Amino acid sequence: MLIVRKNVADPLRGRPVLVTGANGFVASYLIPRLTELGASVHGVDLDERSKVQGCEYHCLDLLNFGCIKSFVAQYRPCFVFHLASQSSVGTSWKHEWRTIETNTRSVYNLLKAVEKLSLSVRILLVSSIEVYGDHGRRKVNVGDDLRPANPYAVSKAAMEMIAHKFSHSTIEFVIARSSNHTGPGRSEMFFEANVAKQFAQAKYSGKKSISVKVGNVENIRDYSDVRDVVEKYIFLACQGEAGKTYNVCSGTGTRLSRIIEMLEECSGIAARVEVDRSRLRKNDIAYLVGVNHIRLKSRPLPESIEDLYRYFLEQCPLR
Repeated sequence: MLIVRKNVADPLRGRPVLVTGANGFVASYLIPRLTELGASVHGVDLDERSKVQGCEYHCLDLLNFGCIKSFVAQYRPCFVFHLASQSSVGTSWKHEWRTIETNTRSVYNLLKAVEKLSLSVRILLVSSIEVYGDHGRRKVNVGDDLRPANPYAVSKAAMEMIAHKFSHSTIEFVIARSSNHTGPGRSEMFFEANVAKQFAQAKYSGKKSISVKVGNVENIRDYSDVRDVVEKYIFLACQGEAGKTYNVCSGTGTRLSRIIEMLEECSGIAARVEVDRSRLRKNDIAYLVGVNHIRLKSRPLPESIEDLYRYFLEQCPLR
C-alpha cells in the first residue's frame, strides 16, 4: 500500500501535461483539478471542440501514429494521463474487434511516439479491474492471474502487456486498474446512471413508483466516486513506482440491487424491478471487488449515487 506524502502533486506545477480522452467523464474532473494544481494541460480527443474547460484542446486521432508523434514532438509533455478508450463492457460485446483495436493501438502509438522522441515522460495508463476476471468470492490483487472475460477486459490486459514492451525506454509508466467509478455526468449507458436517470425522470413527472428494467442485479461490484478516482490518478502519476500496477478502487463490494435501494431512499420513489433478459451479459462475473492500494479519504457510495440522481434531476427541464 502506498503512503501519501504531503505536496504529492508539486511535480505537476508549471509542467506540460497531456490528457487523452479529454472530452470524457473522468477528464471532466481531472482537467480542472490539474489546472488548479498549476499544470499546463493539453487535452486531446476526437471531437472538433472541447467539452471541458481548463485545457488547450486539440482534435487528434490516437490511431494515427504520425499525428500523435507530431503532437508529442511539438508540446513535449512531462506527464500523460491516458484516459482515452472504449470503456463499456456492454459495447465491447457489440463491437469486439473495434474495442480491442482502439484500446491497444492507441496506447501503442502513444508509447511508440514518446520512445521515438526519447522523451522522459511519466505516463499513467488507465486499465481496469475487469482484467482479473472471475476469482470467486475474494478480493482481487495485482499478484492474481489475469482472466479477462469480455472483449473490453481483453483490450485492457493487452494494453498492459504493450506497456511493458517499453520498460527499457525513457518512459516511466504506472498502471491503474480501476473499478467502477460514478458521479455527476456519468453516461446513462452504465447501470447506475441509467437507473438514476429513470428515477430522476419519474420524480420530475410526479410519479410515486416506477418499473425499472435491469439485468442481473445480484452481481457485486466495487464502486468509487469519480472525484476520488481523480485524486488517486494524480497521486499515482506523481508518486507511483514506475512499471508497477495498482488497484484504484474502494475495496468494498456493493450488490447492484442496493444501488436501486439507494435511489429509492434519496428520491422517495418506490421501484418495481423487472429483469430484462436482453440486458444479461455473457460471461458475467458474480463478484468483482479489489484490494484497495491507496488509502485516500473517499466519499460514501450513497452520497455519490444521490449526487448522480440530482444531476439527472437538474437535466429534466431541458429535455
